[in-house]
Amino acid sequence: MNGNFAGGYSAPDFILARNDSELVSAMPQNMAAGYFRTDLMPEVFYHKCAQYTAIKTLAPELVFNGRSVNTLTELPRKVVKPMVIRPAFSPQSKGSALIVGGNDRPSMDDVIQQLRHYSGPFQLHDYEEGQPLFINGILSIGTLIISDMWRCITLPIGYRDILTAVINLSEKALPEGLPQQLAELAIGMGMLAGPLHIELVLTADGPKIVKLTPRLASSPLPDLCHFGGWQSQQQLWQTKSCNIQHKSLIGYVADYSFIFLQAGRVKQFFFEKEIKALSSFSYYFMSPKIGQDVQMTIDGDTYGCTLFLRNNSLEILESEIAYLTTLNLKGAFHIESIK
Repeated sequence: MNGNFAGGYSAPDFILARNDSELVSAMPQNMAAGYFRTDLMPEVFYHKCAQYTAIKTLAPELVFNGRSVNTLTELPRKVVKPMVIRPAFSPQSKGSALIVGGNDRPSMDDVIQQLRHYSGPFQLHDYEEGQPLFINGILSIGTLIISDMWRCITLPIGYRDILTAVINLSEKALPEGLPQQLAELAIGMGMLAGPLHIELVLTADGPKIVKLTPRLASSPLPDLCHFGGWQSQQQLWQTKSCNIQHKSLIGYVADYSFIFLQAGRVKQFFFEKEIKALSSFSYYFMSPKIGQDVQMTIDGDTYGCTLFLRNNSLEILESEIAYLTTLNLKGAFHIESIK
């Protein structure tokens, strides 16, 4: 895709944010610089309850069936089918969703205990099976220009679905017309131009939005773009170049993260030999935390280690990620309890 960004928009004027806390701070200046409508309520881009209400009004087909509650005491004690609970605001934007109900999931009382540090409100919605995706790009001249897109692989551990891997994905995998629908939604919410990060799930009932926010994707997605050989979202915005290549230099790229199944002191990582024997293995993006005191993995900031993978064959890459998952579930670390 070739072209320039809309006249009057100067990328250096835009304050780039990488999480919701930074986004809150950046919004006033970005609004003053003309990247948003003057009547915008900025909360629609970082407050989950406000965003749910806005999207339900503008594009009801893109939301899960859900509702909001103001306090933990309003959460239903009896859950008939699996439900997702999200604090309205999560500063670091990594892994705030908790899942209750269904087989092998904790009780509502356990989830409430995990949420006790949040004052509320909370967004609730049905848990629907589907394919989670990350979509990153630029909103410009009424169009979403996609820089990179990722298929997410998760592990159901307790009250969370822990993200363990992403694989680059072609825009052709999206339902027809979805990028333009997302662009029109962002515009309807008050955005005129800038970076856009979207998290959604492709369900049997169509795409459902988890998050739509005018900020950069979190690490390691920009690093994977560089690894794959194409412009990241930030590079696209700052260079104002729409020359996007959606092919990696060599086939497909992915990351894979091992998790801690318990808290304690890391004494050993078990699967170094098996990992380095994989045809897809390239290098450690984050090395194993040997000798460190760690907590059980709950989000993107508490992984044990992260690999970068590359392969010409998607089938081989997927099979090796499946193999890594079996190792992950066995417990990849010897962790000593701390007394």
